[in-house]
Amino acid sequence: MNDSAQAAYISILEVTFQLALSYSDQGKWKEAEKLQIDVVKQRSRILGTEHPDTICAVSYLAETYSHEGRWNESEKLEVEVLEQRRRILGVEHPDTIRATANLAATYQGQGRWNESEKLGVEVLKQRKRILGIEHPDTILAASNLTITYQHQGRWNESEKLAVEVLKQQRRALGLEHPNTIRAAVNLAATYGAQGRWEENAALLAPAAQLGIKVLGQRHPDTQAYLSELAFVYEKLGKIREAEKTKKCFDTGYGFHGRVCILLLLREPP
Repeated sequence: MNDSAQAAYISILEVTFQLALSYSDQGKWKEAEKLQIDVVKQRSRILGTEHPDTICAVSYLAETYSHEGRWNESEKLEVEVLEQRRRILGVEHPDTIRATANLAATYQGQGRWNESEKLGVEVLKQRKRILGIEHPDTILAASNLTITYQHQGRWNESEKLAVEVLKQQRRALGLEHPNTIRAAVNLAATYGAQGRWEENAALLAPAAQLGIKVLGQRHPDTQAYLSELAFVYEKLGKIREAEKTKKCFDTGYGFHGRVCILLLLREPP
């Protein structure tokens, strides 16, 4: 293949890569996966396995696997990406830190909380030092570490971090931003796990209403908020409110009981 033909083919691969991203944005993971596998294969052959575009494509394929619940396949690729970025870019490069964060997220998906915590603490420490405590990437790292602490039963640490995350999100993004709503829900989850149902409901009820307003009632996050809120009302003995909330949930998909609302935010590769 001569240089001009190779350049043209590389351009075609970029179009394919962008189409795969579009499928990912729509939640069409199988369609995205098929294209991403081809892009990884062809970029590896033409550009080499350590070219930045190849590594980027591998990282996005790992993300797709994680959304499909294929954690072992995702982990294998993310370990590879992290090793390459550490070697080529250094440990403090933003892409390396992001790769570390996404491997931590995959460990969360596998229930490997101690390993996730180790990486999550590293990411948060680096971002605080390099970016500052109010940078969106720092807040995201703190939010995901909060979830790890919750699953480890470390409620005081989780609550302290979750309170700070919510405060920062409200100040930086406003009350109605989806990430602020998620932060409120995750703090509510910490309260609920400790049996602090009144405090839980005080955060979760307005979060559910904001979810309806901002995301729409049929959005999966809103459905999760409504389902959890009905559960909390039942815990509080507020049966009328619980039944009313279940009816709101029914409008979308039908009430199927409590769902997990600890919302992990993966980072774009």
